[in-house]
Amino acid sequence: MSGVPSTSRVCQISSKGAPFTIVERATPIPGPGEVLLKIEAAAFCRGDAVAKEGHWPNVHYPVIPSHEFVGRAVQIGPEVPDSIKLDGRYGVGWCGGFCSACGACKLGQSMNCVTHMVSGISVNGGLGEYVIVRHEATVPVPDLLSSPEAAPLLCAGFVVNTALVRLLHHNYIKKGDYVAVLGMGGLGHLAVLYAVKQGYNVVALSGGSSKRDLSLSLGAKAYIDTSSPDAVANLVKVTGGIGPKAFINTAPSGAPVEKFLGSIAWEGALVNVADTGADMISVSGTLLLMKRVAVMGDRTGTVGENAENLRAAVELGVRPIVERFSFTEEGITEAYNKMMANTVQFRAVVVL
Repeated sequence: MSGVPSTSRVCQISSKGAPFTIVERATPIPGPGEVLLKIEAAAFCRGDAVAKEGHWPNVHYPVIPSHEFVGRAVQIGPEVPDSIKLDGRYGVGWCGGFCSACGACKLGQSMNCVTHMVSGISVNGGLGEYVIVRHEATVPVPDLLSSPEAAPLLCAGFVVNTALVRLLHHNYIKKGDYVAVLGMGGLGHLAVLYAVKQGYNVVALSGGSSKRDLSLSLGAKAYIDTSSPDAVANLVKVTGGIGPKAFINTAPSGAPVEKFLGSIAWEGALVNVADTGADMISVSGTLLLMKRVAVMGDRTGTVGENAENLRAAVELGVRPIVERFSFTEEGITEAYNKMMANTVQFRAVVVL
């Protein structure tokens, strides 16, 4: 495709704890199995702290951050299937590629591929004007989703929707059941949206009263202030005295979760979709024994499941609330800092 410049700018992190720096480089040419995307939007997620702060040993510095990004295919390398089209709009999430040959891939669990290709961590992410991606990592973006809307759905939206889909698939919940969502930030507001649109009665939980009006406007049946001494009793009361069938933690802390474990309904489930770091979630063995409560986590799925996630977002009318930032070092730094401080409304998206 004509019009690709010989040089272009990307944002990179040069080393553990280094600042975001925009550098100009030769625009890369896609090799076998690769696609060059002209990026339109790239979002920040708490997973980006892994690269920024060097939490994992396999960060390949210098690295281009972001594992929630959308762009148009402007060059296609050899050995790329015909389904990838020039000028087609594609997104990439946590999965930056997979080998298709290892045990996990053969079982249909490409997100657990032994190559551990993670966008923005072990392979470059999407925070740049032009970036190379593996063809197998690309997710077609429906026309009815704008790029700033689609980007956060590729990880944040995907993880909460995947949790709901699997809870339904394994018969932990059914339409009309109560689902509690702890945390009303970037993940939490999307969990509320997906759950409401899929027919669940949602109870939103967060500290203080500042998120009450937002939660109810998104369709939650009730809002619980977790700082109230009556918070647990209130959750049980608003769920008809039985408690929620599913309790989804989207907050980056374990302590608030423990407070509500006893309120989960008989044969219900606790699902953690947030990285709580060193903050452990302690679960009573007696609770598991007496109420048959399941404890699980969810982080991502396959690229095919992510494509279905975007289609579901269109069909359900799910759209994230985003705050837009400029592709400048100042704008990128502000986006990241607000995301980490939980002050962004509600997903930080850099628009190019």
